[in-house]
Amino acid sequence: MIDFDTVIDEEKKGPKREKSPLKTFEEYRTNLFTKFTNVVVIVNNPCLEFWFLLHFEKTSKFFSTCKSAEAALNKHIPNYEKTQKFYTKQNDDIYLKLKPFLSTGLANATALGNFDEEYPKKALCEMEFLFHAAELKKYFE
Repeated sequence: MIDFDTVIDEEKKGPKREKSPLKTFEEYRTNLFTKFTNVVVIVNNPCLEFWFLLHFEKTSKFFSTCKSAEAALNKHIPNYEKTQKFYTKQNDDIYLKLKPFLSTGLANATALGNFDEEYPKKALCEMEFLFHAAELKKYFE
């Protein structure tokens, strides 16, 4: 799973290299798909919090940073924090908050399409690859 805002940020702010971070990612991803049939690279642009947001909103808005996606998510999950406590709080974790909206999240994510090397600065969430994987599907039906 890739929070793609970090790749874009590296591309923008990082030192000049022989090969750009975006090109390195594209080659790495292609190489994985070529060598392994059981590996899936899931791209979220900008980040995992965008996936959470899609459970509540259908949006194709491009958030240039994870912080901006988190701000939008806070409208639906007040006081959201990217902390272990928030993810594992007994009887009130993020999974329990999102589970009733999973089908909406999947539909909204799928509607955005898949990663396109030609348009890296596009709202994107490929989490449906995880939830539709044959090995995991039975847990989410």
